[in-house]
Amino acid sequence: MPCKTLSAEAFSDAKVVEASTALVCVFVDCAWGKNNRDLCAKYQVKSFPTVVFCDPDGNLLERMQSREAAALAAQMRKIVAMCGGDPTALPPPPGFPDYAARSLDDAKRASKPLAIYFYDDSPGSGSVHTALSEGLLKETLSKFYFTKLPLRRGAGDSAAYDVTRAPTILVLNPFLEYPALKPMARITGSRSARELKSELDAALRPGAAPAPPAAGAPDSSPPKPVLTKEDEALSDDEVDRQFIQASMVVAREWARKNKKPMAVAILEDIVKTYPKHVATAEARTFLAELLK
Repeated sequence: MPCKTLSAEAFSDAKVVEASTALVCVFVDCAWGKNNRDLCAKYQVKSFPTVVFCDPDGNLLERMQSREAAALAAQMRKIVAMCGGDPTALPPPPGFPDYAARSLDDAKRASKPLAIYFYDDSPGSGSVHTALSEGLLKETLSKFYFTKLPLRRGAGDSAAYDVTRAPTILVLNPFLEYPALKPMARITGSRSARELKSELDAALRPGAAPAPPAAGAPDSSPPKPVLTKEDEALSDDEVDRQFIQASMVVAREWARKNKKPMAVAILEDIVKTYPKHVATAEARTFLAELLK
């Protein structure tokens, strides 16, 4: 029970998780002295749990002096400094693919929710980097199509998805027409692996996970227009016009929901991508209204 308590309390505290990213953490299962007897003898382990801090050569430096989270985090940072390391250094982000415009389609093909991990160079992101790399989350992560994206406050995809701080994990249903209007989950701030597992599992509660329409089930989506030969021969200009108009619908919906930064990001993208198209005039006018 003392081992479980240490794991559930101090070792799961955000301050300790953050400080631990600058160390190599090793769990040794001693089975009450039956396993790893050589290590127990080397470090004079006589009770459990025992936590020792060593230099890179395995030489004992200190034992854990407190099970209180703030004191333990401070001791971890001191040990890192003693070994010549940078206690503020962050681990690299997890090896997820970078988010791209095609990521929603990739998630749809995989029949999984799309998870976008927005991160920056803050300690909070460093702790989530570590949590996402822990084995505890392996099975849960396999149920999502995970991507990563550096946070750009007020710009690009960060603004389009209304993400203003990092770390944030945004979970979207790729089968919705406008997934960002109804996210499955928005997890913001430092989290331990256990906390992330709980919140990601909650996003997959019955009825929340994405799924294509069942075979034979009625299709509730709007009917697709029947294309004529004239429609199939649309000019590039007409295709651009239809795309601009569809984007305007989404921008107006974001504005209606008081998500001004997201609407602005879409409108700015229209103006930048189609600066000379006649249909862009409406986007310019609407953008000017929002920026007043």
